[in-house]
Formats: sequence, C-alpha cells, structure tokens
Amino acid sequence: MYKNFLDNHRNGILILDKDFRVHYSNKALRKIFKKDSQERCGEFLECFYQSTEKKRCLETSRCNGCDIRRNIRKILDGELEQIYIENVMYEALLLKEKKEVYLSMEIKRLIEANNIFVTIEFLKVKVNEEMVISDKRVMHDMLDNMGDFIFYKDSELRYVYANKSFCDFIGIKKNKPHR
Repeated sequence: MYKNFLDNHRNGILILDKDFRVHYSNKALRKIFKKDSQERCGEFLECFYQSTEKKRCLETSRCNGCDIRRNIRKILDGELEQIYIENVMYEALLLKEKKEVYLSMEIKRLIEANNIFVTIEFLKVKVNEEMVISDKRVMHDMLDNMGDFIFYKDSELRYVYANKSFCDFIGIKKNKPHR
C-alpha cells in the first residue's frame, strides 16, 4: 500500500541506507534519472565526476566537497534529525551530456528494524533551466490525510513525526511538537 502511495507522489522520493545505496526510488525520480535501486546515491543521480573519473559514488575527487553527501552524512551520523536544502547544484551526465541539476530537498533520518535509513524528498528538481519537479507540498501533508497511524522515532526513541490520525488516537494536538 505505501509503495503505491509513494510511487504516485508528485515529489521525488529516495530512500538510502548507511552506505548511500538506494533502497527505493519512486516513479517521479525513475522517470528523470532512468534508474532503479541498489546503486549508490551519486550513481543514481548520474554524478558527472563518477563517469569522468571512472570511480564510484563516495570515491571521486569531488565527493568530500559535495553538499548533498555532506548533509546526508550529518543525518546518518545523528548530528541532525532532518534538514531542508534549497537550490543545491551538482553536475550530472544525463543522456551523455553534462548538465547542471538544481535540487531542493528535505532529508530525514528513519530507523527501521534497527537499521538507519535516510529519506530524501525532492521538492524541486531543475535540469538546465527546465523545472522537472516543482511540487511544494511535503509528504507529511499527504500522510496527515491517511486514516492509518503513521509515525517514526529517532535513535533515542523520541517521536520525530506522527500523522494526524495517530496524534488524535493518543490524544495530542498535531500542531504541537512532541518529544
């Protein structure tokens, strides 16, 4: 049920493990990048430097300076629970051409069965001045409208997010952050 929900979400959704391997990408991202899971993040996003240097994601000369990588690492390491990044640019090799890709994304930590994952919701994707994804609604707005209870906690078992149905069930107001 949730896979179908995420697949049809207008924004791009990507789920990575601690090694930056893609575990899930929804239709919106697969349509842009023509990729599926089990590749590393930079390989999925067609990082230009991987192709030119013939190296994998996290191994190129530019990886240490990559804003996307740095912020994903902050989330994985528990330095931050979530972060919103606006208009970060990277160079991609799309259809054998070097293109500038601008991304606005929300990165969050997710723990499932003692494994740490990162969810990335792409709110804007612009390739060479062409807006490919520009939906401003965040996933939480959609999850709040579902009748199912949806929540997740951080590594210290504090609630990071709970949808409206769950908040109503446990008797707290949705607008108020709870830890």
